[in-house]
Amino acid sequence: EETGIPSCFTAILAELQKHEDNFGGLKNFVHRPFIEQKVTKRQFQQYTDFEYIYLTVLSFAKLHLNMDLILEKFNGQARADNPSVQLLEVLCGITMHGDRSGAVALLQHAPPSLLEAFRVSGHTRR
Repeated sequence: EETGIPSCFTAILAELQKHEDNFGGLKNFVHRPFIEQKVTKRQFQQYTDFEYIYLTVLSFAKLHLNMDLILEKFNGQARADNPSVQLLEVLCGITMHGDRSGAVALLQHAPPSLLEAFRVSGHTRR
């Protein structure tokens, strides 16, 4: 289980683990994928589907945990001038266009949308 990640996200990762081989398994990590820094396009292209999905879930979990701080620093500017986007890269390993319409809504709705999709898929009990 991932340390510090809410159980609602670890449930997704646990379900994903069951299908690791179907999604190409681990090729770029020894034990399991982890976020070290912003992932580049080239790195994403080298990841297996399993690694890509795993990192995406981790990114959304970290966004969920750090949402208030990331939104607090949001200023609507482009990456170089937006401390929120820079923080998103450091904490979550992802980036975004902070100067585009809907950026805040995207940040706010991404983690709950993933959780809701998992819930309606029937893999959780409520």
